[in-house]
Amino acid sequence: MNEQEILSKLEDILFDHLGSKSSHSVALDACMSDFVSDSLDMLELIMEVEAVFDISIANVHNIVTIAQLVNIIEEELDA
Repeated sequence: MNEQEILSKLEDILFDHLGSKSSHSVALDACMSDFVSDSLDMLELIMEVEAVFDISIANVHNIVTIAQLVNIIEEELDA
């Protein structure tokens, strides 16, 4: 799965998590704080990501940008 495919799936998860649909795309340099309000919200989002991609993400607290999350997903899928 390439970066664009991952980002597309991630957009669906993010917009579902926010409870809205958007015609806008998520920029790789966007901050996670644009999509989550606190650490519990972040953990819930990561749990959704793990379920959709069938991966496990170890260090959630170091993820600051969408690009970092996409890279982690890529690494886990390639492992």
